[in-house]
Amino acid sequence: ILLATSISRPLEKGIILAEEAAMGNLDVTFFSNSTDEVGRLSAALNTMVGNIKKVVEEISAGAGKMVIASKKLTDESFQLSEGASEQA
Repeated sequence: ILLATSISRPLEKGIILAEEAAMGNLDVTFFSNSTDEVGRLSAALNTMVGNIKKVVEEISAGAGKMVIASKKLTDESFQLSEGASEQA
């Protein structure tokens, strides 16, 4: 029973991390001092979630830049349109 518990509890933590990440919570971590398979799983899950979070942040930053550029382009287009209307 002790062996089963020592395996199932860390795996349950890994499952919780994966479920939280699947729901969009990318601030979760799974710490394990173990160097066995469970420890390796912990490290891999943490790395995976961290990398996903980094990609989401980069996409978000890029989207923000696109919004700014789009607004700038809209403003410039409007100014050109007004200038053309005044000349006509």
